[in-house]
Amino acid sequence: MTVGGHSVNHTALATMSEDSVRSEMRSRVAIIEAALGGHPQHFGYPLDDPASAGPREFAVARELASKPP
Repeated sequence: MTVGGHSVNHTALATMSEDSVRSEMRSRVAIIEAALGGHPQHFGYPLDDPASAGPREFAVARELASKPP
């Protein structure tokens, strides 16, 4: 089984500043690490709107997924 991360508040990330996007995603990583003792290597996105996430958000997800503690 794989557990992946996503944003904390399920906000359209593309509408947020880059710092806010990183904070949302880092917070979820920390929650998963604390609860399960492992680092998520995947990120899912709960919104069904192609405009709610784009290249910037995908890059942040790749960066966070590739940096286990």
